[in-house]
Amino acid sequence: MKKIEPPICTSDVVTDQPTAPMPLDPPGAHRGPRAAAGPDAAFASRLTLHRVAGPAEPVFQELCQLVCDDPQYWAQTRVAPVNERVAHELLGNLAAGAAPEQKYLWALRLDGRLVGCLDALREWPTRNTLSIGLLMFAPPWRGQRLGHAALAQLRARTRAWSGVRRWRVAVVESQARARQFWRSMAFVETGQRENGQGHRAPLVVMERNVPGG
Repeated sequence: MKKIEPPICTSDVVTDQPTAPMPLDPPGAHRGPRAAAGPDAAFASRLTLHRVAGPAEPVFQELCQLVCDDPQYWAQTRVAPVNERVAHELLGNLAAGAAPEQKYLWALRLDGRLVGCLDALREWPTRNTLSIGLLMFAPPWRGQRLGHAALAQLRARTRAWSGVRRWRVAVVESQARARQFWRSMAFVETGQRENGQGHRAPLVVMERNVPGG
């Protein structure tokens, strides 16, 4: 795999923002009745993560198409259009210093239907950090709190990963709704800015601590 700049976070744009940070543990694990009955709880049981081993899998091409099918978003965030080649790089390439075994790419399915993708790097850029690179949903599926359900599923899958105590994302600075989404998930801005390769604005680094497994 070719190595590129640090992974870019592309959050789904949600319109039903919660009023308080939401836990990353599976919905209903230790939350009140109102929260457990919310939309994220319903979707969490229906949304599934399927790990994609690499470009050789047929679903990888489907994910590339999903990434390409949102030209309006990419026009707002990137200098050049996102075509199939660029989508392949976004999904398949590694950040500088990362090894292939650190890369995790998941297809997100709702009731079996492909609705989005999620990728992350384990123990990057530091040993105790999980770096979320791309969280994206097809436009028809945005605004339904699927992002919350996806992160709950990610938390369930990574809870036992030894040493991971922090989650990290890098959000395009001009995307106010994306930054609001991550704040709703208890991420805070670190003050660090990165020069996102090919992006129209710098990347804002946000982090949150997570309890051990």
